Amino acid sequence: MDKKTMIENLAFEAYEKGGFNGAWLYAEQGEIVSKGAVGFSDPEDKVPLREDCLFDLASVSKQFTAAAVMLLRRRGLLTLEDEVTKFFPEIPYKGVTIRHLLNHTGGLPDYMDWVDKTAKAEKTIPGNEVIVRFLCECGEEASFAPGEQFEYSNTGYCLLAQIVEKVSCVPFEDFLRDNIFEPAGMHATRVYHRRMDRITVPNLAWGLSLPLGSDRYELPDDLPGDQNAYRQRPSKLTMKNTPCTCGLPGLG
Repeated sequence: MDKKTMIENLAFEAYEKGGFNGAWLYAEQGEIVSKGAVGFSDPEDKVPLREDCLFDLASVSKQFTAAAVMLLRRRGLLTLEDEVTKFFPEIPYKGVTIRHLLNHTGGLPDYMDWVDKTAKAEKTIPGNEVIVRFLCECGEEASFAPGEQFEYSNTGYCLLAQIVEKVSCVPFEDFLRDNIFEPAGMHATRVYHRRMDRITVPNLAWGLSLPLGSDRYELPDDLPGDQNAYRQRPSKLTMKNTPCTCGLPGLG
């Protein structure tokens, strides 16, 4: 059996078993061997998934945040040893450098619980700028001294996105579009704020969640209460304020 047929059989068999709903592309030495899509792009399973559907990248988008930082470094606008307090003097965590943020060794506290509670209390949809406010107001101690340990950090990458904005003097999404996506020919890739800006993205593949104890996939926004402990359907993962996304820009 040739590789093209084998890969397509694997994709369709996985779909029939409920283990895959999405698009794929397999290439060798720059030549496409197999590509296609199977399943649906909407919560109601009515719109067939296509190869050109847009998917949220979630944390895979951190590579673009890092690339933006390195472009600014190449232009001499910052260095990897610059401390974050150079750009935001009000942040109380001292000694944390851009290199620490890139490498997940800054020790900054995780923003998610604080931002979630604050947004609900204030009935707001926070933008990425909330990350500086969080670091100034949360009152939490650092997890460890900068450079002492490794701890995966969404906070660090949200802060990097804010540094990109401050240094470049343009919105983060515009910087990525003009300096990375367009030059690379990634014309369908974008950063977006779906809830905040009430944007409708055509041809978007919605990300769905499987609540614990349920056999029905739902949109995360529709989950009641604190049902944050869920599995993501390996199927419908779309693109989060990152390339074609809807959350905090540096997060991805």
